[in-house]
Amino acid sequence: MTSPETQAPQTDQEKLLVRFFSALDTSVNLYYALHVNDPAITVLIPQVRSLTNTEFNHAFVAQILAIYPSAYRIQVNSRGSMTIGVDCNLKMQLRARSIEFEERLAAYMLANGSLPMIEDPQSWISKLAEVKPREELPTKRAIDSAPNASLKKAKILSNSPSKFAYKAVSTDTTGLTLLERIKLKAKLKAEQVQVEQTPEIKRKKYLAGKFPVVYDILYTSTSKSSNSISFYAESGELGETAALTKCFPLVRMTEIIKDSIKHALPDDDVKDILLEIAAVLENVEMVPITTDKEETYAVKVGTLNRNADLKKLKELET
Repeated sequence: MTSPETQAPQTDQEKLLVRFFSALDTSVNLYYALHVNDPAITVLIPQVRSLTNTEFNHAFVAQILAIYPSAYRIQVNSRGSMTIGVDCNLKMQLRARSIEFEERLAAYMLANGSLPMIEDPQSWISKLAEVKPREELPTKRAIDSAPNASLKKAKILSNSPSKFAYKAVSTDTTGLTLLERIKLKAKLKAEQVQVEQTPEIKRKKYLAGKFPVVYDILYTSTSKSSNSISFYAESGELGETAALTKCFPLVRMTEIIKDSIKHALPDDDVKDILLEIAAVLENVEMVPITTDKEETYAVKVGTLNRNADLKKLKELET
């Protein structure tokens, strides 16, 4: 029998707050993929709005903290901005934290009967915060070695085309008659054709053939798009407010790609093609994220160099 503490959210307001918590966790996780410092709440709010397609503000952040005080570390930096941080490996704990929040929410509703109402949420949140000294801007080296940085590209996919390439076996034909040498050559050629027709090789070639068209769609979509999530530095942090990258939910990028090509392309093929492209190109990454329903990816895209990128991708077609 399910205890009251573990019951699923009952009201629309409770369900919405669970969605907000998951989206906030996901936004923090995506931010950590690009930075080593904690994100400001004002940076995260637009990202949560984009993920949930609803109005999210400080009042909901305050409600989340009132229900789950230990979920985030709140601090105030030297510029007076409130930041959110976590002390765990967030990427590995997204699902567990979502379950924990639902349990705490159920317990809170059982004890209080309604969600917390906080009149001045920004002031209330600031009272939870610790003042921290001004942080030095992280160097590229620090970002690359950060514990919460994205998965190394080499680990995303390890099945390079060379793994399945046919390697001819050197055979000593000394002493064989002309007919025997012809038969041996025919046998080796047949073996090579057989290896090249394996399902693995066929799929690798099929995916590689789609790289240019998918890359062009990716390139066009990221040059100017309202469907992506752009993370911005706080004003003054980099001298000016500037977009650092663009992140697309995989489901949205899949829709864009499928709507832009003539021939039908299954969702799994789109995902595998993007994973292959991310394994090759430095400025394209597939960031694993966990939602309340499934494990998926965000497609993170930096500045692309079309000519150089296509050259790298076409090398995989051979």
